[in-house]
Amino acid sequence: MAESEAKTGGERRRGSGVKMVYEVLRDEIIDLTLPPGSPIDEVQLAERFQMSRTPIREALVRLAGDGLIDTLPNRSTMVSNIDFLNLHTFSMRWC
Repeated sequence: MAESEAKTGGERRRGSGVKMVYEVLRDEIIDLTLPPGSPIDEVQLAERFQMSRTPIREALVRLAGDGLIDTLPNRSTMVSNIDFLNLHTFSMRWC
């Protein structure tokens, strides 16, 4: 059994890591656990979720597409300012 499979208790489906990271970070952003302006570090997230940086990057691309994070030209990433008037759009999308 591979080391990653041993950590998760079995085989993980392809793409499930991206979905899990996306959902956890999305919830932390909406709940303000990660407040607007907070830096997002791929390496720290990879260590936190115990996975490679590829699924982390894919989750960040989805979050950027949703307008929840901003990737700046110098490759730094941070939590976007949240438009609370349109927050229901996010809630409805993720129900």
